[in-house]
Amino acid sequence: MEKKVASFKKHETFMADKSCLNEIANFVARENYSHHLSSFTEER
Repeated sequence: MEKKVASFKKHETFMADKSCLNEIANFVARENYSHHLSSFTEER
């Protein structure tokens, strides 16, 4: 379960319990991979 604890403009901060940990970990891994993949394909 997630509970919104703060928000500012377009950003929101949530407090999550153990049931959300897998979802959060998968999101972080996908985003990290995506950012690293794009940095390898940039022209220098």
